[in-house]
Amino acid sequence: MIMNLKPSQRAQIPNFKKAIQHLPEEVKVAILGSEKDLAQSEHRHVISLEELNTNRVPPEEILKIKKFKKYSPGVPSTKLYIKNISDAASQSDLEYIFFRYFSTDEEAKSQLQIQMMQGIMNGQAFVTFPTIEQAKQALEEVHGYILHQKPLIIAFGILKN
Repeated sequence: MIMNLKPSQRAQIPNFKKAIQHLPEEVKVAILGSEKDLAQSEHRHVISLEELNTNRVPPEEILKIKKFKKYSPGVPSTKLYIKNISDAASQSDLEYIFFRYFSTDEEAKSQLQIQMMQGIMNGQAFVTFPTIEQAKQALEEVHGYILHQKPLIIAFGILKN
């Protein structure tokens, strides 16, 4: 039952950290996530790397899905194109995921642009980072993440001049 909770939720159970303090460090990290991820998720509402890794479809499995068999990440840029977004997903879901690539929520709000598409382009979004390195890291870590029962398919977007 406890292992079904997110690491940050486990850490909030009264006396839980005290109860596991005698365990080896690698076991505590497996239960609670890394200290960096735990600190980040305790003070900010962002996804942990552990959650991203445990709830995602591997890239080779995505290629087996008929409509994604021609997937290519494209040419690296600061803009990510995201498709296969569930109708149940919201702007705050994408913020929860992509704010993790910034030190603070304020920094993310000022430097990250999230544009969820509507109408005929519903189920798609563009996320623009300040640097190509941040966009690359986000693509590598988030591509295939299952959000509301659908894996996010992420490629680099084309920048307009």
